Amino acid sequence: MIRVASGTSATVNIPFGFVMTVVGDGQLTIGPGPMAFTMIRIVGTEVVGPFRGDQVVYVSASGNGSIDYEVTPQPESPPAASRMTSDEVRAVVESIGVRRPAKADSTFLKFGANAAAGSWENTCGTNITVGVTSVTHTLSNERPRWEAYTRRCSITSTASEIRFASANFTADPVDRSLCLDIYIEQMPSEFLSATGGASPFITVQLSNTTSLGANFSRWTFDAGYLRQGWNTLKMRDADTVSATAGAGNLPIGCAHPADTGTGFNWLGTGQFFSLAFNNMSGFVVHIDQLRRAPKAKPVLVIGFDASGSGAADEVFPNKVAPLFARYGIRSYCTMTYIYELLFAGGQAWRRLANLHDNYGWDVVNHTWSHGATTIGRALIPSSVVRDGANLVTFTTAQPHGLPLNRPIRIAIQGATPADMNGVFTATVTTTTAFTYTATGAAGSATGTIRAYTFLSEVLNANNAENLRLLEHELGDVARVLESNGFTRGRAVAVLPNNSVPELSLMQTVCTSNNIKFVRAYRGGYSFVSELGIDNPLNFGSFVMDSGTSFTQTSTIKNKVQGAIDRGEHIWIFGHFILDDEDPANASFAPVNPDFPPSQGGNPNPPAGVALSGFGGWWYMSQLRDLIENSVGPAVRRGDLLVMSPSEYATYMNGLEV
Repeated sequence: MIRVASGTSATVNIPFGFVMTVVGDGQLTIGPGPMAFTMIRIVGTEVVGPFRGDQVVYVSASGNGSIDYEVTPQPESPPAASRMTSDEVRAVVESIGVRRPAKADSTFLKFGANAAAGSWENTCGTNITVGVTSVTHTLSNERPRWEAYTRRCSITSTASEIRFASANFTADPVDRSLCLDIYIEQMPSEFLSATGGASPFITVQLSNTTSLGANFSRWTFDAGYLRQGWNTLKMRDADTVSATAGAGNLPIGCAHPADTGTGFNWLGTGQFFSLAFNNMSGFVVHIDQLRRAPKAKPVLVIGFDASGSGAADEVFPNKVAPLFARYGIRSYCTMTYIYELLFAGGQAWRRLANLHDNYGWDVVNHTWSHGATTIGRALIPSSVVRDGANLVTFTTAQPHGLPLNRPIRIAIQGATPADMNGVFTATVTTTTAFTYTATGAAGSATGTIRAYTFLSEVLNANNAENLRLLEHELGDVARVLESNGFTRGRAVAVLPNNSVPELSLMQTVCTSNNIKFVRAYRGGYSFVSELGIDNPLNFGSFVMDSGTSFTQTSTIKNKVQGAIDRGEHIWIFGHFILDDEDPANASFAPVNPDFPPSQGGNPNPPAGVALSGFGGWWYMSQLRDLIENSVGPAVRRGDLLVMSPSEYATYMNGLEV
């Protein structure tokens, strides 16, 4: 090590790909170059880099002590055959924020088209035969999309259907695919089954005869897929055959049961298709044109809805970012008040600044509370009792984790009598109870009751109070990002618990804060057409997880390949990475490398860290396998583009969204 004496400074030239280890008390000033100008305060030991280009660093020792530094090549140099070259990495990472907007001829591998054949004028024509069961329909220009008029359907039972006969449509003869855009006015709830109800889903059926007949194919799209607003329902001959939603290459919430008879002939003329609306009584749905599905050039965004499992967790800058940089991948971490600002302190801020300034990662909006006024939770009661003064006490069997002596917004569902249900401002009174006011007779509630603090359940209507709350959740984090220089990813937000508020509420708040794209979870893929993302304030993703919703490495690889085959955009996110490559973590290392911690026989993460033993974790070896053996080869083949959220926003703004 080279020593810089107390109160003095030194200038150090650092080559591309090298790291700087610094020990002592002082400051690093990283000068102009491929990296943005930044300053790093050093107290103790810090490893900075690897640097993305030849760089000048000014080392200044404080008056309180000296500072030592050492410049060494980046550790863990991999076999050359499995990496991008240094020049390739340099070419990608030095162009932060300047990826050009998309052009149509480079964005799409294949354009979509009206599937109508002959004289048939598609779903909005006046010359077609329409059959219905418990559906009232009319042509409407309320939601123009591909057609100036859509077919507006008011659904009046839990088992409703609309049928189009003698339709005369043809699929794409090469990709053998069709798609249908529908607009859903209401928010399809994914929690109804948890409270004893039935979740909504839509079944699409295709046949080559003028009625359903004996040979047809079908797809189902459930509450894990359907969103308020526009939804692209895509059907493909190459879809995985499974009655299980999300299996194989299928999106989340989509199932493709086995064909009936010989199924739909993709090379023939279609004569019949139908949409069955299940558990959707009271919904209004607009059906647009049946189309040959477009294929977008596949794009991947991969990142993390956290900045570490605690203040001292440096696995992202020390291990993940260097791995990603070798493949030209710029990623992201998130900013919340509840985690980064309240609990983590200055170390998390330094970590975020390191990732942002030195690796080109984005820091993106993840809401203030990680929910609506408090962290998103689902609570099961041991009792729900109302006294004679309309005060309801909701008691949980286990500690609920809500902040004591504070008002919170909470949604109560599944209670009988029904007047105990709704969205309320509750007061947290003990570690196992909160109270709220609901007018009605005294007594105990029955039923399968749940309390939710998720954004979708609490902010489920556009009113003044919800507008204020969502403006705080999204707008104030946007202002924190802006005031601290994390401006690059401000056009994108990623929502906690993948829970999205009411659409018009989102549109108002996102417009006022210049948020153009919001990643959630439903559907998994981001469905793109010549109009842009079908639902830009609520598009899907896949999670690298370890809890009850755990994901195997092979599953995520399959989804990446599915995006390539289908012509989709795909966002993949995780939370925490357990560095099983570190000998210090040998006792937590996997025995089954395809599974995350706590699954497949693998041990739990260390005690005392965030979500220990629960969800949110992947191994470093899993992530390395995904990048080196799936993402990286696809990038090198030219099959996949990989972008940061800010790059993605720039790229997609070249389209009309």
